[in-house]
Amino acid sequence: MNVLSIQRQDYLPSVKIKDIVNFLQNSAIKTLIHCAANTDLEYCQQHPTECYMDNVFLTEILANACMKLEVKFVYISSTGVYGNWKKEPFNEYDITQPTTVHHNSKKLAENLLAQLVSNHLIIRTGWLFGGEPEMKRNFVMNRIKEARNSAGVIHSDTTQSGNPTYCKDVTSAVLALLKNDCVGVFNIVSSNFATRFDYVKAIVEFTDLDVVVKPADKSVFHRIATVSENEMAINLKFNSLGIGIMPSWKLSLSNYISELL
Repeated sequence: MNVLSIQRQDYLPSVKIKDIVNFLQNSAIKTLIHCAANTDLEYCQQHPTECYMDNVFLTEILANACMKLEVKFVYISSTGVYGNWKKEPFNEYDITQPTTVHHNSKKLAENLLAQLVSNHLIIRTGWLFGGEPEMKRNFVMNRIKEARNSAGVIHSDTTQSGNPTYCKDVTSAVLALLKNDCVGVFNIVSSNFATRFDYVKAIVEFTDLDVVVKPADKSVFHRIATVSENEMAINLKFNSLGIGIMPSWKLSLSNYISELL
């Protein structure tokens, strides 16, 4: 697998599109999957310019290179772009009203990509889990550590809802979309919803820890970014194609924790 590695210091401001074009050409790459992003919502809220450079400008550079070579561009976005304007799960045809700098940067990058590269896939996903346990932002492992280090009680937010989604399941869905030469915006999330409290409670239960998870209001966590209380989504378009169904988050979470531990 050919991986294009660009560090922040490379594109602020000296990266050249022709260098990326040469890499793509020399590696005979037909599809570019852009997963990199500044995902620290709190940091992005406090440093918006840096966030936009990380999440929008880099995407614009890559999109220009793909446009020149007619390379298919797959962009990993977020269900957080929909905002907080309704109570029901969002589908791909709902309007977007991002409530944070991070999610606004993802939507701006979506817009640029759609303008520059006709052969594109925009994947809106959210509440991703997976990866190696030592990863700094591994939500599942961090909750396990929190529970292990607690005095028998931890707290979690009951006010925010979404779709905990396994990275491996997203990968399988993206490959199915690519195999079928799909283009456009697709929600790719688990087939069920949960509050943060439900999610954390399941993590503790699947880890067999003797720890109680107690509900708490979001105000307890003193977040800077005004994250939407509703990040729930449905895979309206993906399910309609008949090329696959995303599994339930509890099944995938149980499988991941079994592998993790």
